[in-house]
Amino acid sequence: MSNKLGIFIGRFQPFHDGHLYAVKVAASQVDQLLILVGSANACRSIKNPWTYQERVDNIRKILRQNDVTNVSFRPINDHPYNDHRWITEIIASIGYVDTKDVILFSPWKEGNDYLKWFPMLRLRNIPLGAHGISATSVREDMFRRNDPSIPKTVQADWDYYQKEAEKFSSYPYPETLNFNCADAVVVCLGHILLIERKHAPGMGSWALPGGFKNRVETFQQCAIRELREETNLRVPEKVLLGSITASKMFDSPNRSFGINRNTMAFCFELKPDSDGSLPRANGSDDANQAKWFLLSDVMGMSLYDDHLAIISELTGIHPDFAAR
Repeated sequence: MSNKLGIFIGRFQPFHDGHLYAVKVAASQVDQLLILVGSANACRSIKNPWTYQERVDNIRKILRQNDVTNVSFRPINDHPYNDHRWITEIIASIGYVDTKDVILFSPWKEGNDYLKWFPMLRLRNIPLGAHGISATSVREDMFRRNDPSIPKTVQADWDYYQKEAEKFSSYPYPETLNFNCADAVVVCLGHILLIERKHAPGMGSWALPGGFKNRVETFQQCAIRELREETNLRVPEKVLLGSITASKMFDSPNRSFGINRNTMAFCFELKPDSDGSLPRANGSDDANQAKWFLLSDVMGMSLYDDHLAIISELTGIHPDFAAR
């Protein structure tokens, strides 16, 4: 072994015995192991119950107990609609080390297709054998047991989606069951209008105004209705219609949880009020509050579901730094 750097990528939601085994094997084969902790910018959810710092603190504690000391950590953000940005962030995390001296450690298993995206690195498999544990199954067991280490808001999300699944369990064509939604990306003077969600799922998190599309309305009508209901935005509907600059459908089957939720997002670029101030808004309906944020600040926030990625796609502003 000659001054080799290893990297190990994972979300560690949670860090379990399989992760511990793999990290110990990897750390024993290199001078320094860099653990890249994914979904660093993700809001708490069923898939990501714990924050980046909570996970790092827990992993450090477990590794110290197992005498694994040659490790360091870096946050890696989610970029669900831009794989190239995610790959670039992984490579940038390595720094100026020659990539031929970097070993990417990972158990080769179904779902690890991203391993093919790094031909510039040396890939080394870690057979898990009896240590092959799924974090998803660990989380599901914790939810079912109402484990006290699960944040209460995330447990509430789990309960919400369990009730949703039960409600639609008798739907005769489950493969065609989708919910249609619309979201509003409202920007003005370098600011964006967000709401704080009042109920599960995502209670207490900041999000785009939006919601389910009614049968008798278009996606555009839905976006404007939800925007006005949740923010009481003091802008006439005619002005809102004339301020739409972009729209895009987000229909990945991996977005959100429970029954698939397809959303059509619309970007509204508003002018300030006559006195130069931002249009007035306040939370209503399903929102505790509505607030204008600087877009530059929002790029470092943990927003509900994939809303940060939606904002990035429609405004062209990218979260180029990882949440720490």
